[in-house]
Amino acid sequence: MKKDTKQRLFEVMGRLDPSFILNETSDDEYDNKIRCIYSNLQKEEKKHYKLSGGKDGLWVDIRPELRRIDYYFKHGYFDADGEEIKNRMDDFLKGLDYSNSHTYEKGEQVRRLPTSTRGWKNSEMPVYKAMGNKTLFRGVSLLDWHRIKNQGFIDSDMRGAIVETEGINLGQKPTTAMYYLPHNDKGVILAISPKNLDLYMLNDEYIRVFEPIPIKNVIKVSEIFVKDEIGMVISNNIDKNIDKMIGRLKKINIHIDC
Repeated sequence: MKKDTKQRLFEVMGRLDPSFILNETSDDEYDNKIRCIYSNLQKEEKKHYKLSGGKDGLWVDIRPELRRIDYYFKHGYFDADGEEIKNRMDDFLKGLDYSNSHTYEKGEQVRRLPTSTRGWKNSEMPVYKAMGNKTLFRGVSLLDWHRIKNQGFIDSDMRGAIVETEGINLGQKPTTAMYYLPHNDKGVILAISPKNLDLYMLNDEYIRVFEPIPIKNVIKVSEIFVKDEIGMVISNNIDKNIDKMIGRLKKINIHIDC
């Protein structure tokens, strides 16, 4: 792996933070092991391509694994798959009274929100009371979480805001907060109790709060998630990625000894 790629991995992924990275193996050992797998797979791909005469065969199943390794050496990490993300989120969600669907409903209309601050002249959006009691979620950068802790309340950084006056956006589902974690940065998901908060909705499913949210309403904080520049969650365990790769290959009778 190129030195500049490794350095970027340290900076973006947080290799120097033992609370994030679960691997015990050194980078060079990983690189050597993955290069060994790659070399063996290239041989297997050529062999099975030749056996099939270029038609569909085992080489077709080998090629995606080669692409995964190419990605690793280009970027310095593996993307977390759905299983890893689910397991990491399940740990965070234990004990929370939440829903994976939109359970909050619009109540009475209480006022209208001017939208002219974004150039929409003579336009207003209705504001409704939000009816519900499930845990709400917000994705923030790790730096912003430190800022929130220091000041003692959550305020809006305007990400995803339609107008400057719409308040703090909260997701009804944890996956919404995951989606809004910042790219190319470390972030955490906050689980927020709706207790004693005045909650509102506009014409979408997001919950809005127009006043700062006291930090006492943050009832749980997820582990650190890191996204790359295109928004993919970075895996924090290369060991498991290698084991899964070898397991997938065994299922198609490709046995790699590295």
